[in-house]
Amino acid sequence: MKIGGKIFLLCFLCACSVKSEKNKVKLESYAKYGDFFVFADESILDDRTKQTFLEIFSKKEDNLLPPKPNKYLPRFLALNQLGNYSRRYFNSIVLLDEKTKNSFLAMFPQNRAMQIKKKLSDQKSLGIVLKDLWAKPQKILIIYEKNKASLRRKLIALGEEIFDYVEFSELTLGEEKMFPQGKPNNPSYKSMKNQRKFALPLHPYYRLAINNPEMIWCRRNSKKMDYAICIYEEPYRSEEQLKVGYIKKLRNQKTKKFLHGQLPNTYVEIDSTIPISIKKETFRGLPTIKIKGWWSMKNDFMAGPFFTRTILDKKNHRVVTIDGHLYGPQIGNKINYLRELEVYINTFEPSL
Repeated sequence: MKIGGKIFLLCFLCACSVKSEKNKVKLESYAKYGDFFVFADESILDDRTKQTFLEIFSKKEDNLLPPKPNKYLPRFLALNQLGNYSRRYFNSIVLLDEKTKNSFLAMFPQNRAMQIKKKLSDQKSLGIVLKDLWAKPQKILIIYEKNKASLRRKLIALGEEIFDYVEFSELTLGEEKMFPQGKPNNPSYKSMKNQRKFALPLHPYYRLAINNPEMIWCRRNSKKMDYAICIYEEPYRSEEQLKVGYIKKLRNQKTKKFLHGQLPNTYVEIDSTIPISIKKETFRGLPTIKIKGWWSMKNDFMAGPFFTRTILDKKNHRVVTIDGHLYGPQIGNKINYLRELEVYINTFEPSL
């Protein structure tokens, strides 16, 4: 493959930049939650490749109203646009074949390029992951095949694995972005851990609205969106507590008692007219029921999406629930805000 003068110059400058910045502190990564970026040479990044990614990431977000947006929005950039700003995206995928591999490797000092080249030749299954390459926190998944045709076949065959990778990567990187000093160094994490044997580190943008034995309520109010996260627990008595009907009933009891509107006799409850999604999963190694749905304000016109995890903590003989919801009537597509809320809830430690 012939490399044009502009591409060659960019690669040369990027290589010099990497060398000169080797010993500097990495810049903070950035992007909206719910977004990730796909870089590839224009010879690879044709309409068919883009359509393949759009099909892989065509899953809809369960707890938003129709027309439901996709959970993730892939954004595409040519490999020669991997410059100062785009290199700082925190969750990216690079597609390479034999013809375009060298133009990517030319962005690095020789020793680093040889390390990456060896990893590419030894890659297992999906590809290789480079951590904190140009920014922090950051993960770049490199998917490599000999040619464009085999690369596309790989994308189609491993579509589910690619989706799961992007989701897991966002959750883990999101935690690092929210708490760059680490959760154990967060003062509220320490105090909650000692008092409750569970912990949610309090982000600087949030405040404690309620903190009593029955309910913890963390709030964040901004011009565009209001966030709320509630945590409550019960002694474990039976498997009934992990059934959806019981979880919904308990949530309604808690929100009726603590989450009131501005008008008399108004309170938050699950909107029974809108279907919920239910998923059994393992969270931090513990059996968990995840529910996504829509809340509304009883006797008022407020509403929005919610996300609840109910967790069986046998070690401490209890059932713990962490529940989050959004309110932002001026924002139509709340997907990025919802992803941010889910990332924050994922930082929760249910058993300590």
